[in-house]
Amino acid sequence: MKITIEEARKIALLSRLEFSTEDLEKMRESMNSILTHMEELNQHDTEGVEPTAHAVEQYNVMRMHFCRRVMKRRWRGRQK
Repeated sequence: MKITIEEARKIALLSRLEFSTEDLEKMRESMNSILTHMEELNQHDTEGVEPTAHAVEQYNVMRMHFCRRVMKRRWRGRQK
């Protein structure tokens, strides 16, 4: 599936973006490259493959939070 220059103009209009003729052609080429890549990915059999959010498994690297008793500060001076 290839995007025509008219379709690229329509996408830019719907996105409320304005491009010069050269930039519109670059955007069209970029979109065609993305679609070609997606067509290549669709050729592979993914039956039985579980979807993932990341290519590698992510672990929580945050430290554990412990509640501690906080000492009350006394205000020096007048309190209202």
